[in-house]
Amino acid sequence: MPEDMIAKLPPTIVMTSEFDFFCRDANCFATRLESKGRPLDFYSHPGTMHVYEYFATEESSKYAHAQL
Repeated sequence: MPEDMIAKLPPTIVMTSEFDFFCRDANCFATRLESKGRPLDFYSHPGTMHVYEYFATEESSKYAHAQL
């Protein structure tokens, strides 16, 4: 996404998990938002994997859900 578009984005929530193959991309996007002064809530949930939302019985997923 071009930098001028990043600067115009509304307040954003970025969520990732420790063992997510998109974790690096989520971190990079959050960094870009912060560099443009955009309001941002960033959550990186330790001990979780990609699509952790579907594994609500796991303790790490319960913790992540509680943070929302």
